[in-house]
Amino acid sequence: EIYTLSLHDALPIFDLGALVLRDVKFTIDDSTAGRHIALGSDEIRLINSGDYHRVLARVKSVQTPGAAPIDAIAEYDSGKKDGRLYLGGAALDVAAMVRGTPLAGWQMERGEGRVQVWANWVRDELAQVRVEVDMRNVVMTTPQPISVSSKQAIVPRTAFDRIAFGARWRRAEHGWDADVADFDVTRQGVASPVASIHVEKIEGDDPNLPTYNVSADNLELAAPASVAMLSDALPEVWRQWLYEADPVGDVRDFELRYVNGKDFDVKGDIKGIAWHSVGARSEEHTSELQSHHD
Repeated sequence: EIYTLSLHDALPIFDLGALVLRDVKFTIDDSTAGRHIALGSDEIRLINSGDYHRVLARVKSVQTPGAAPIDAIAEYDSGKKDGRLYLGGAALDVAAMVRGTPLAGWQMERGEGRVQVWANWVRDELAQVRVEVDMRNVVMTTPQPISVSSKQAIVPRTAFDRIAFGARWRRAEHGWDADVADFDVTRQGVASPVASIHVEKIEGDDPNLPTYNVSADNLELAAPASVAMLSDALPEVWRQWLYEADPVGDVRDFELRYVNGKDFDVKGDIKGIAWHSVGARSEEHTSELQSHHD
């Protein structure tokens, strides 16, 4: 988890007063992950005033020239080595922009709407990221099939009428914390309760044994489970179970403190949890879970 931004040393154009670049095209290549994103901009403006530098641009995907552009604003203080970045748009065809570039096994086939990202650096370290998303007609899939038998593999898809949320990640003195608020999902015309999620990492005396605190409220399990099964970051057996079991349930309240398999606390209040088992759905019930181990 090392984030650096050394633009002043890398870009001598910061010594210029102002610069305008027109008809710019550039690519983002990640050979390890097999990603290739081609972008272009009609005009990029760079304004320099002493240690203050500002970049303004409207960036488009070369593959979809008719799509709405991404507004990009970057500000950097090369003296303090602090910076801010904004990327976003109100009517973006996100699926077209990232087509053919899966992330951790997730691949978006369709999806459009508002996506905005704000990021802050302090002394060349990423300090905070804030994201707001409101997308409609979202379809996600994966390039990594799920084996359902020795002779059969399927490529699952999951669809949403709408996905909206606000998220924030912040670096802390001894770790980091992240929040997802107003998580609003609509599938097949049915809106789930608005949920919230909090994750916190706290580093202690042993850097190899951080403490993770996780909490969630009003989280409907079906949506995140259907997205999780697409990721090849999960073990294959977990992906198989999520696909075949199709778990559902409402997490009213969940809290987890985790250090390792011998030191953890978990408490939860889950309503109506159910899943498929050998072709039949288990009986629906409400459960309260409390566990402690140290």
